[in-house]
Amino acid sequence: MNLISLIPLSFNSSINEISNFYNQIKEINDYIDIILVLEEYDDKGFANWSKFYNYNAKYNLILKRLKGKISKGSCLNEAIICCKTEYFMRCDMDDEMYPHRYSSTKNLIINSKEKIDLIYSDLVDKTNKKIIRYPEPSNLSLMSIFKNPIPAPTVCIRKDFMISKKITYPPFNRCEDLYVVFKFIDKNSNIKKLPNPVVSYTNNNLLKRDYQNWLKNFEVRFYRNRFDFIGFLSFIFGFFILLYGLLKYIFREK
Repeated sequence: MNLISLIPLSFNSSINEISNFYNQIKEINDYIDIILVLEEYDDKGFANWSKFYNYNAKYNLILKRLKGKISKGSCLNEAIICCKTEYFMRCDMDDEMYPHRYSSTKNLIINSKEKIDLIYSDLVDKTNKKIIRYPEPSNLSLMSIFKNPIPAPTVCIRKDFMISKKITYPPFNRCEDLYVVFKFIDKNSNIKKLPNPVVSYTNNNLLKRDYQNWLKNFEVRFYRNRFDFIGFLSFIFGFFILLYGLLKYIFREK
């Protein structure tokens, strides 16, 4: 059953990166859609993905380029428009999906008695060789005050819910996933967590982020559509994030 499409974020991807992605999904038995929206000038990525398609007819590759200067959010939104399945998996090319990610997610969807709007899991920190634990669905609102409570590279999203609630990725390249995660939490969507991690990633130390990342994190919290205690605390925490980012920028090493 073609239930879930894969939507990787790909920018100037090399043959090795695409081959590595293929090795992560080659055990999927379903005939699946892989939807890729690239920047207009990404000739390298377009050529390499076209080669991938020629050698892997098992998958239906939907390859598209957007004109002009675009963002990650723009690429994701266009890919979602092209998505014909009920769910889509958000994939990052620099992370590693475990073979069971697709099957465990699909089984959870099929065996559920109710529609699930978003599925996620813990992450494996490949650098430090440990599991990073994320909160259970019942604690997402509280934890969203202080951190990103859902790791974007592990999510699988129900397209119809996203459209019905008018949720789209914002047109910027920083914290775009945090923005969407907050929307799902604040709109009381049905969120489930898989029992085991489905993705490993290379740890990017939080304190090494530049001031623009801190600024965008504050902006996302500032525009959070939640006018209650949790929304207020999220805004206050965002303010301190903004202050930290500005101080980090002012006193950066010359």
